[in-house]
Amino acid sequence: MKIRYPALLALTNFVMLYGATYASDDLVNIVNVEAAHYDQRHQETASIIVVNHDDLLRFGDTSLADALKRIPGISIGGAGSGLNGERAGEIRLHGLGGGYTQIMLNGVVAPNGFTLESLSPELIERVEIMPTASAELGAQGIAGTINIILRKSVAHPRREFKLELGEQDGARSSQLMPTLSGEVAGTLNNVDYVVVGTLSRTRLTTSTEIDTSAADGYPAAIDTLHRLTQEQKDSRTDNLNLTPRFTFHLSDDDSLTSQSYINAKHATVAQTDQDTTLLGTTSQYPASDRQFDLESTVLRSDLNWTHTFDEDTRFTLKAGASDSFRHSDFRFFGTDGSADGSGLHLVQAGINEYGITLAGNLNFSLTPTHAITLGWDGAQTRRSESRMEQDYVPATLQNPPAATQNDRYDGTITRGALFVQDDWDISAAWSLSAGLRWEKMRTAVISNALLSAPESSNEFSSIVSPLIQTLYKFSPDDQLRIGLTRTYKEPTMVELIPRLYTVDNNNSPTNPDTQGNPALRPELAWGLDAGVEHEIGKNGLIGASMFVRRIDDVIAEQLFQEGINWVLQPVNAGRANVHGITLEAKFTLNSLLEVAPPVELRANLTRNWSNVESLPGPNNRLDQQTPLSANLGLDYHLPGNEFTLGTNFNLTSGGPAQTTAQLASYSAPVRSLDAFALWAIDSQSRIRFSADNLLHQNQINAFNYADNGSSERTISTMRTATTLRLTWEVKFGM
Repeated sequence: MKIRYPALLALTNFVMLYGATYASDDLVNIVNVEAAHYDQRHQETASIIVVNHDDLLRFGDTSLADALKRIPGISIGGAGSGLNGERAGEIRLHGLGGGYTQIMLNGVVAPNGFTLESLSPELIERVEIMPTASAELGAQGIAGTINIILRKSVAHPRREFKLELGEQDGARSSQLMPTLSGEVAGTLNNVDYVVVGTLSRTRLTTSTEIDTSAADGYPAAIDTLHRLTQEQKDSRTDNLNLTPRFTFHLSDDDSLTSQSYINAKHATVAQTDQDTTLLGTTSQYPASDRQFDLESTVLRSDLNWTHTFDEDTRFTLKAGASDSFRHSDFRFFGTDGSADGSGLHLVQAGINEYGITLAGNLNFSLTPTHAITLGWDGAQTRRSESRMEQDYVPATLQNPPAATQNDRYDGTITRGALFVQDDWDISAAWSLSAGLRWEKMRTAVISNALLSAPESSNEFSSIVSPLIQTLYKFSPDDQLRIGLTRTYKEPTMVELIPRLYTVDNNNSPTNPDTQGNPALRPELAWGLDAGVEHEIGKNGLIGASMFVRRIDDVIAEQLFQEGINWVLQPVNAGRANVHGITLEAKFTLNSLLEVAPPVELRANLTRNWSNVESLPGPNNRLDQQTPLSANLGLDYHLPGNEFTLGTNFNLTSGGPAQTTAQLASYSAPVRSLDAFALWAIDSQSRIRFSADNLLHQNQINAFNYADNGSSERTISTMRTATTLRLTWEVKFGM
């Protein structure tokens, strides 16, 4: 991988960090300034939920995805929730997966290769969850935006260290443990700095049973196939995260911030499959094993310069660069038990994606209660993907490969935008935020396949997004929000590049190959959001909200046959209508009744509906949408505040969904019970015990194909286990 700007800036950060850390120990005069508390959720005109650092660490989760699953309106795609499991671990606002939620790092769209599963909560200052779009942050989130703010610099030295050990099914597990994390923060002269790092190793063993059946004839079906597959998978992942940040106070009017994100990962997966055919023909390889090795690196660096003209006028210039590299080696060996019935597939693949961003905005006030923001931003992402596959057919394993495929794909997405946003406090009770954003995009894909002429495609699109939101306060404790937005979702590079991902054994309608589609157009949506809130006590509230989306050119799946093989491909499929409601309550019991114990209660429920007009009913909903999610949590602070106990029950429903005209999916509800116990030994050390997935419920997913009198069904059942963690936390220099 070529060393580009992010790597150089990251190296510079580490050199600076070494000097700053060493010198900060000599600081004597430390001034602590405590700002007045600002309730962003209650005061902002646009709807927003802010999850702070302590709340993310409450249950000792080691991935951000796990920490956010308890937040109102958020659900997480479970393992195998999509065909071939491609949506596992995906975060969803309004239940919408498939890229409908815009993920940002410090206000900039997260680079490709970035996953919430690999991001530890220790690295995060807070998470801002915005179900509606804004002109400044962009209109790419049809479901909303999740803005992850990495740990920020502080004006006094701070050192933190954590050691976590975990166990799952009696065997050491590094999904959560052992994990080491540390934080160093402080100030040196006019430079504030903070660096947070985590190092973890994950070892997981999963067991899945796959039941495949087929029949011919209608209405009197005749069974033609019944096959059971036992799948055993062992995976190990080593993961390193670093987030160095420096803020240079150049003068009273100028500051420069450097923020970097570095992730390095090595993963290995070993899988064995064993088929037992009870009826019909066997698969080509009834016994097989797979070995997958992955090396990946994600680098991102951002520079942010802010100049303050006066207390009412500020200019900000942002520049960023990202680079992600992934190399994988895959080996498949299958056999039917005979000497000549073996097959070997070897695949080497590399993906390199890098991008640059440049943005600026001018913020000024017309009056003390009326502010205008003018701005622009642009970005370009380039992706190069290569794939070398060698297939050895039966009886030729010792000879040159029977088939060799060498493909290369290059894609570019270029985007530019202009925007204006007007924030106006019309009165003490009424505020208004209105914006207009214009964006233009170009996608280009070039395919250079062996022994074939290069193919290319270019797509241009533009969108004008008006956005308006208002907040009205009936009283200091009661308020109403309404927002109307125009948003879009552009296809990802993976969806655009026409690379064919082939299955190694038993291609079928419920186990198809997959490939991208360079002709995809962006999805466009109109959205309406409304919500009411009533505050209870200091930090409590009850609230209800609703949303409606009308999506045009929605991207859905198309299943077809190419020769004898089945292929699944994304296509634009007309209009989809989506709506839902969220109910939320959180408060302490003694805020309602003084004699009650100090128990903190958290409860929320989200119900979503959708339909894709081009698909047959009755279950023609978006298969990326979670119909229902709910949480019920309790925290109890024992007298003395040395001990805290907490638990949370999470429910995520599934149900049937018509994926294509011939293919339907089903996922069983997922119930999860988590608990923790925290012992504050003193002001600088704590011990936390956590237990996740105490119900260890099996995860069940099914796919059904029916067309022209034939049918096929695949049901997969994956066993899960409880994970136990013990965490020791120590703080220095507080």
